[in-house]
Amino acid sequence: MGLDINKIIELENGKKYLLTKKTMYLGNKYYFANLYKDNQVDNQTVKIFKESMSGVDTFVSEINSNNENYETLTRIFDAQN
Repeated sequence: MGLDINKIIELENGKKYLLTKKTMYLGNKYYFANLYKDNQVDNQTVKIFKESMSGVDTFVSEINSNNENYETLTRIFDAQN
């Protein structure tokens, strides 16, 4: 089924993120997310995730600043404001 904006995801480490923006880039879905802690959105702690699917299962992987697409994705998400 996949992910969508305004959904909260929980990572394996127990941290939760609210997906606030979505884009397609080079055939992949990417999400801009804010840390969600104590029922509040932390606008200072943000991440970019790439969505992957295997059958009916949906996975996310974090896009770090050393990823070749990080700057482009950051510009795309900034333009969505």
